[in-house]
Amino acid sequence: MKRLIFLVVSITILFEVGYSQSAITSMKPIMEMGYQFVNEIEKQMGSNAIVQRAEFDFAFDDNFSYVDVSPELKYVIAALGDEQINDISLMVYRKVNNQWTLLAQDNENSPKALVEFTPSKQEEYAIDVRVNSYKNTQKIGHVATFILVTKK
Repeated sequence: MKRLIFLVVSITILFEVGYSQSAITSMKPIMEMGYQFVNEIEKQMGSNAIVQRAEFDFAFDDNFSYVDVSPELKYVIAALGDEQINDISLMVYRKVNNQWTLLAQDNENSPKALVEFTPSKQEEYAIDVRVNSYKNTQKIGHVATFILVTKK
């Protein structure tokens, strides 16, 4: 009987740990939050805003992506951390003399960040979403990055 009780308790504990881990690692919350976040930005930008790209990633301390930009468009780069993240920073870089140079940043203490810019020529830009603080000790969470554009 003791073995049966031990087995039931062990399975229950394993199930609970597994369930709580899957809730933390699920992409569903960041995707739902991202949808609401982009809707807010689109309302501010007006009906001419187009989502050019949406990325949802497992959060690392630095999350890089690259985008080719056009001088014919105005850009809004927005980033969001899920409920497991306290604070992110968003940096946008452009290459100057083969060196990545900071163009714009948002490093307010928030799980949301946004920068706007209008490039002067067609070129590649780098986007870095940096997780500064997690709410959990495992450093588990998700980030979303959105690129929205409008005509000049």
